[in-house]
Amino acid sequence: MNTEVLPAEQITHPTSRELFAGFMKLGLMGFGGVLPLAHQMVVEDQKWLNTEEFTDLLGVCQILPGGNIINMAVAIGYEFQGVKGAISAVLGLIFAPTVIVILLYQLYSQFQSIPVIQHMIQGLAAAAAGFEATCVCCGREPVRRLEGAEWGAPCGECWSGETGFQTSNDVLQFPAESPFKKTAVSPEETKID
Repeated sequence: MNTEVLPAEQITHPTSRELFAGFMKLGLMGFGGVLPLAHQMVVEDQKWLNTEEFTDLLGVCQILPGGNIINMAVAIGYEFQGVKGAISAVLGLIFAPTVIVILLYQLYSQFQSIPVIQHMIQGLAAAAAGFEATCVCCGREPVRRLEGAEWGAPCGECWSGETGFQTSNDVLQFPAESPFKKTAVSPEETKID
């Protein structure tokens, strides 16, 4: 990462169109955390700010309500082009992801009744739930190592077939009649009248 402080004469002043295009590129490249990409674009590639200005602006944006990158888009756009620049930067940041989500929705709405698609979505939902459970369950492993506890098998202490899901310190625990408890279901019980 380039940490040099650029002199004022080397900092470029973007137009509203350049702000829109730059932040649209960020919106396309990132999913979730685009702050490192924003630093690269704003400081290193476009030279709109130097590292010190970027860091100061990030500090201000972190105390404001809302997402840091949205706040930075507003602040950078406003700094260079006023309200027009702020609007251009934010629209650039959210334009491409919004269009992609709308297109995916349109695609899904056309094919949602196909059984293969329904099963695929159910499988993705199950995978996401499993991923979240693993994160919750196994996320304490580094903390447990610091505390000197033995870990054993992955998630071995987090799941009990008898009591349902519980954390290692028993703060969250389902009762014994948990819906997550594995039970056999007869074919007659699964019929819908």
